[in-house]
Amino acid sequence: MARAVQAPAAIVLLRLLVLPCATALHRSRLTPLRAGDAPSPYPPLAEADIAALFREVPVFTLANDEGNLALLDDGTTKAVEFYVDVDVAVQRKQFWDEDDKLTVKPLSLGKALAAYGDDEDGARFVAGPRDLSRARSIFVRCVGGDAPEDPRELLRAYEALDDRRSFAEPTDVPLFCVDALRRSADEPAPWYFSMSDLLETWTAAGGTEAAALDRVKMVNLREMLRLLRAPTPAPKPALFLAATSSLEVVGRR
Repeated sequence: MARAVQAPAAIVLLRLLVLPCATALHRSRLTPLRAGDAPSPYPPLAEADIAALFREVPVFTLANDEGNLALLDDGTTKAVEFYVDVDVAVQRKQFWDEDDKLTVKPLSLGKALAAYGDDEDGARFVAGPRDLSRARSIFVRCVGGDAPEDPRELLRAYEALDDRRSFAEPTDVPLFCVDALRRSADEPAPWYFSMSDLLETWTAAGGTEAAALDRVKMVNLREMLRLLRAPTPAPKPALFLAATSSLEVVGRR
C-alpha cells in the first residue's frame, strides 16, 4: 500500500546544457582506486556538489494533491520511488493507486539525492526498462555473446556473463558514455541517461551506431555515486544529460 510523506522543500528543475561533439575515439572503463595507489589529486566530492551535478536531470515520483510523496511498501522495504522514465511512473501509479488519489510529480534527481540519498531503505531509483535492457544487451554483445530479444532470456544471458550483475535489477539505473563525446580534450566526457540520445548525438556527428556500441562505457547510478564520493586518479565525471523524452515531459528540452 502507499501512504504520503512530507516532500522535501523546493525541488526544482533547471535548464539542460548544450553539448558539442568531438571526434577522437577511445575505449576505457571506470576502475575503482586500489589500496596502495598513489594519492589522487581529485578528492571526493561533497554531497552538495554531487546533488548539483544531477540537478538538471528530471525524475518522476508519486505524490498526493498536497505535494507529499508516496511511501511505497513492496513487501520488503518502504521507500519513495523515483523513476527515470515517466512511462514507468505512470505504470506504477496504475499499480499502487487503486483509489486514484496520487499524481505523477516531476522532481530534480539532484534534489532527490540530497533529500533521500541513494540508500534503498529510504528511496528507490528505478530504471526505464528500455535502457536497462539496452545495457544488458550491450554487455552481452561486448563479451562476444548473442543478445536474445526476449527480455527474460536476455536477463538470463546477461547474468551468466556478468558476475557483478550491475544491470540485473530495476533499481540499477544505467548511465552511458562514449569518450569521444567530450567538449574538450582536457574534460571528462558526458554521461547519458538515455542510450538513444547518445546514439543520436553520435550519428549526428558522423559516427556509426556500431562504432558507438563498441566504445560505450556503462555504470549504474549507485556505481557512479561511489566513484564521485571516492578519491580517483582521473578527473571525475562532470556532466550528466537527462533523457530528452523526460525533458519534453517537463517542458525543458
